[in-house]
Amino acid sequence: MHSTDWFFLAIVGVTGTIFGSFFSVVVHRLRTGESGFLTGSSHCPLCGHTLSVRDLVPVFSWLASRGHCRYCAGGIPASYLLMEAVSGLSAVLLSWGLSWSYHVPPSMLPTFGEWWWTMGTLFVLFPVAWYDIRHMEIPDEIIRPATTVILLVQLIAWQFDWPLPFFGFFNTGH
Repeated sequence: MHSTDWFFLAIVGVTGTIFGSFFSVVVHRLRTGESGFLTGSSHCPLCGHTLSVRDLVPVFSWLASRGHCRYCAGGIPASYLLMEAVSGLSAVLLSWGLSWSYHVPPSMLPTFGEWWWTMGTLFVLFPVAWYDIRHMEIPDEIIRPATTVILLVQLIAWQFDWPLPFFGFFNTGH
């Protein structure tokens, strides 16, 4: 692999950890009924103190603080670290695997609609699965908008005859 491919996979991994951090917030706030997981500021789940930028670096902030809040010293669950790390690693492995199946270097993947579709699907399923594992239910707050987006993208793809792996049997194959 070229250095460009390693750089691309590193960017994908970092992006995956950022999404994983966001997923942790979504899962926590959906369960507690907190509003504003898209607009609210990040804060300690124990003391409520607003987190600074250095507290928000996925994986590294949790490791540097040894899983404790810098402000109240309360324990931050390892599930936050796990979600961030698993999301980043999954994004890298998915990209690397897709590059093998398409016989292209990983840095070429963003030119494939299937890569974007698969990454989007991964990033919808992660918070749903994580919420389900933790609380034994699937939140409609994620499923409804995700289903709407999936159906709209699929309808658009069908109209323009763009190949997408999901619902591919609707494609006419002109």
